[in-house]
Amino acid sequence: RKCHPAENTIARSKFNVKTLKYNAIFLCLCVIMICVVECSFTSDDFIAAVLKFDEVEIQRCIRAGVDADTDIQYGLTALMLASAHNRVSVVRFLLSESSASVNAQANDLFSALMLASGKNCLEIVELLLNKGKADPNLIDTDEWNALMHACYNGCVGAVRLLLQSSEIDVDDM
Repeated sequence: RKCHPAENTIARSKFNVKTLKYNAIFLCLCVIMICVVECSFTSDDFIAAVLKFDEVEIQRCIRAGVDADTDIQYGLTALMLASAHNRVSVVRFLLSESSASVNAQANDLFSALMLASGKNCLEIVELLLNKGKADPNLIDTDEWNALMHACYNGCVGAVRLLLQSSEIDVDDM
């Protein structure tokens, strides 16, 4: 039996609708798979991003749940490395949008504040003291605090900021 041309068109349109539904479902599954792959960051991805100071990747890793205090090397954290290398935007992000421990200390007991103070990274010293509430009285393995590191390295600006801090204990030095 031959189909009337109008019936043939209806049959084709039903096929096209069915095909479109399957294509839409397939496309949705592909998008979900891409999201799962994109959102599954490891601590190794985070370490690589920190060592390259790749701000976008650092943010993606943190937002995907990677621990901000991951040991990068020798107990150094992302906050410590960013502070030592004057990466203001990374420090600001880690302080505001992650659970980075501002008073964490590396294997040699250096803190982010000590590293920033010893390199005269003034904006970071301010961020760590004011926004991060960093403890300026922490001491390293040589029993030096952030103020001593700043003085030793001739970082006058950092010395001023640390002395203005209400938390610094100059009587205990």
